[in-house]
Amino acid sequence: MLKCTADIGSGLGFLAIAAAFFFQHDESTGVSHAFPLLLMGIIAWGGVYYLGKGLLEYCKECPHGECPEGEHWGNIFWLSFMAFAYAAAIPVLGYWWSTGMFLAVTYMGLVFKNGNPVRMLINAVLFGGGFSFLVWLGFVKLMSVPTPEGALW
Repeated sequence: MLKCTADIGSGLGFLAIAAAFFFQHDESTGVSHAFPLLLMGIIAWGGVYYLGKGLLEYCKECPHGECPEGEHWGNIFWLSFMAFAYAAAIPVLGYWWSTGMFLAVTYMGLVFKNGNPVRMLINAVLFGGGFSFLVWLGFVKLMSVPTPEGALW
């Protein structure tokens, strides 16, 4: 997949998520709205950033409108399948196991290219565990927002 296509898709995805949150946001609940509005703003900013970045990269990668390589639809379907599996696993397994496994398995499926399988496995576990820890730290310790619990923690 071209980098510009991935960035444009990511940007549009972020904007769609921010719009969904915005239209579902109810200001009549009597609680502070600072966190949801800040979260929507950050997601929308990320969408604008990636959309703009992708459009600029498109001009560099496809100068005459003809792109040198096709899209890797297998990777797109793999990531979509893993995202649905992750969403289904969160209530069953909980945040830690589902997020770590999702990130590690997705990493292995998208990054591994006939290299050293032990190194790839170590990188996948470090990435999945490290990123899960950082997200947990941000939500639970900094914002006091609990992560979903499941049968395995």
